[in-house]
Amino acid sequence: MAAACLDARIRDPGEVDENGRIRAISVVPKPYQKPHPPLFQAFSVSESTIRWTAKEGIIPMILNGGWDTMNHLTNVYRSVAAENGRTLAKGQSVGVLRQFYFGSEDEVQKLAEAGSVGLLWKRFWGEFGFFEAFKTPEEEARKTLLPRSEWTFDRMRQHNYVIAGNEGQVRASMDKLVENGNPEYFAWLSDQGMLPLEQVKQQLRFFGDKIMKHYS
Repeated sequence: MAAACLDARIRDPGEVDENGRIRAISVVPKPYQKPHPPLFQAFSVSESTIRWTAKEGIIPMILNGGWDTMNHLTNVYRSVAAENGRTLAKGQSVGVLRQFYFGSEDEVQKLAEAGSVGLLWKRFWGEFGFFEAFKTPEEEARKTLLPRSEWTFDRMRQHNYVIAGNEGQVRASMDKLVENGNPEYFAWLSDQGMLPLEQVKQQLRFFGDKIMKHYS
């Protein structure tokens, strides 16, 4: 790891251990805001991560999206936060990361494959095991990685990470998200730079005009 080569003069004590592993990260310059700005933990998946973020007062951006899983993880976060002196409503200080595609069944499939599902997930993130977030309990129990043949748009949609379809379909999924997680923070992984700009704008307009107004 490159950290092992850092001159000790430019490290803070405890940042890197004797094996060159990063153990802490100092922020330079020190944040002006006190207390410091909210900290977010991206791509949160495991219960152990959710417990750690709740204990440390960090906002997890939950990637996996099964409704039972979402309900469980937000309840775990709230419970552990309470154990550490933070009384929160369900979903408070919790976020989710999702992707949206609006249109007919054929249209949303084509948009996803031409965008980040096809370009980022299948060609890059999948190689780092990110599709493991979209496994069934039975698949989890096998303790084996999902084969490349299972890195699909349909799987991401079935696990409620990708929310796609017409207005009614998207609203139904959003209602389920609120019912089971009620997250305070919401991030949309955009296809900007992958899909034509006008298509990206159309998708954003649809979300703003037809969907977001029901949850603001």
